[in-house]
Amino acid sequence: MSFINPDFILNLGTTNILILLIIFSFTNGLFLLPASQVILIIGGLIISLNNLNFFIVFAILVLSNFLGNYILYFISFKWGEKTARKILPIRKKTLDNHILVINYLFKKYGSYIIFIGRNLLVLHSLVSIPAGVAKVSKRKYTLYTLLGISTWSLLFMWIGIILGNNYEYFLEKFNIIGLTITIIILIIIYYFFNVYMKKILILAKKR
Repeated sequence: MSFINPDFILNLGTTNILILLIIFSFTNGLFLLPASQVILIIGGLIISLNNLNFFIVFAILVLSNFLGNYILYFISFKWGEKTARKILPIRKKTLDNHILVINYLFKKYGSYIIFIGRNLLVLHSLVSIPAGVAKVSKRKYTLYTLLGISTWSLLFMWIGIILGNNYEYFLEKFNIIGLTITIIILIIIYYFFNVYMKKILILAKKR
């Protein structure tokens, strides 16, 4: 994939890439797009390929994502769920289901889901909506959100750093068998996540 090819990234320039990552990290927090996993893996690659300070890049990406999340939380806090929904570029039926699930989890686990939900696929940025609607205190929201974003970011930036440090090895060893195994693992993860989501959705609709 060319967008995670080190040569492609280096040709774009470190500063340009970092600016794009900051913008995308912010829009991921606010609009849920693009995927945070891709942003963070590329962030890890940049650190590895350019010997950048990990903590500085990590802090910049965490804070820019937090800012996007905080705006979504503030909109929900001030004007409610209906207004927050209007800015999200997600198909209505999909958004309805995701909001239903995250509201159910929020009612079940309380404000702790702000931290836990940050580490759930698909749902992590949507946690800001029920947190805002429930008027969770700004201090508590900030603490749980920063902790959750930091955990999520560490995982995927670490993957990016490993990929950057061993890119030639992966190219040499990662043949069709390795690719097939990776795809199978991703399908299994997606399948079990889907099953979990459907179960939660059924429970949420019963309430």
